Amino acid sequence: MSNATINIEVSVLSGFFRVELETRKLEFKPCSMLSRLPETQRDVYITWEQFQQMLGVSDWLTPIIIILYYTGMRPEVYDLLWKMRHAGGDNIVRFSGPVFSHKGREITRGTKRKCWARIIKLTGLEGAQMRDFRGTFKTNLAWSGVDTYHPQRHRRA
Repeated sequence: MSNATINIEVSVLSGFFRVELETRKLEFKPCSMLSRLPETQRDVYITWEQFQQMLGVSDWLTPIIIILYYTGMRPEVYDLLWKMRHAGGDNIVRFSGPVFSHKGREITRGTKRKCWARIIKLTGLEGAQMRDFRGTFKTNLAWSGVDTYHPQRHRRA
């Protein structure tokens, strides 16, 4: 069990004991004697060169990698669905289905894992995860001078 998991569980217990203390069912808070365990910080930055290498690995994964790199979206990008509506008179035509597919089928967890492992091997980013694109995106924004603490200020009206 990782230190981060233990810290989360201690926080939950601490909250429970706080409520018990407030309702006078306890005389002291047992978790107040505990200190947080040190957690390892993951800092993975995907460089422009590594991003370019990733693009050549898989035809079907290339658009997903581009979206992750340029938008900072979470890996749930795999689950995006098309929602296209054409309103013409009384007719509404709807098309819905997955935006991304592999050989005409839904992208399975195993397919994602295999392809990502191949990308990691080729780029040398040992330990990197798809969620690291979010950190890379935020770092790139900060380097560009964008206020990353208030990103909603940069949305279009």
